[in-house]
Amino acid sequence: TIASAAGSLLAGDLGRRSSGQLVAVLGMVGLVMSSLLLALPLALAFLAAGFLGRSLFATTVAPGMSAVIMSRAKSGQRAEA
Repeated sequence: TIASAAGSLLAGDLGRRSSGQLVAVLGMVGLVMSSLLLALPLALAFLAAGFLGRSLFATTVAPGMSAVIMSRAKSGQRAEA
């Protein structure tokens, strides 16, 4: 839960400083990299780091994608998007 909250805060902070696309792409890259740690469980530390990383990065993707979609949607159609 703490990692997910930290990911949301990180996404919001990064989104204010850069584009939503960058937030979404970095979140996806982090999500894949941390998930790889779960695929190769060489030690308990890899599983723990993979789980926490996945929780952190999973919450950064949605805000970035929402920012990209809302910036491209017409003002009257944003609720539909």
